[in-house]
Amino acid sequence: MRKIPTTVWILLVVLLLGSNIAFIATYRTHRARELQQEQDLAPDFSQEQDAVRDVPPKQFGNRLIRELDLNDQQQEQFRKLHRSFNRSANGILRSMEILRSGMAEELNSPSPDKEKLERLASELGEKHKDLKMQTFLYYFQMKDALDPEQQEKFAVLFRDILAEPGTRPQTPRHRGGRFRDRP
Repeated sequence: MRKIPTTVWILLVVLLLGSNIAFIATYRTHRARELQQEQDLAPDFSQEQDAVRDVPPKQFGNRLIRELDLNDQQQEQFRKLHRSFNRSANGILRSMEILRSGMAEELNSPSPDKEKLERLASELGEKHKDLKMQTFLYYFQMKDALDPEQQEKFAVLFRDILAEPGTRPQTPRHRGGRFRDRP
């Protein structure tokens, strides 16, 4: 029987190791891309603060498509607008959370600075206003994509979803980190 040189074995091990690394890298890249596509097509929502009543819940998107009988072009436009809205709202909500944390830290300090708390409260109010303005912009952009009959139904759906008493609003969720669902 013929003996295989050590160099061949080393090359074989390096080749197998390289192909395994390439497979793992390809798999992870593909999986990350797949997760991003899923997130883009079906934006993720979670519970947020009671004061933010103007952000429509996830069920609203499904209900909207179903009840307005959106055509394919309208559905695609809706998804783009929804993704854009979610990105904007996420940024604003993260800023609001940071401001709330700052307020909590200041309140828990040995001698809270009332001027700093007033400034933080004012900034929080501005962020809340920004979130409402983003919601209005989203509403008007969606309304422009609809025909007159759909616009009437849309106005009723949007009003109903924002006026439901006793429900907490659904807002976009930041994946990972400290911005998670609240009880």
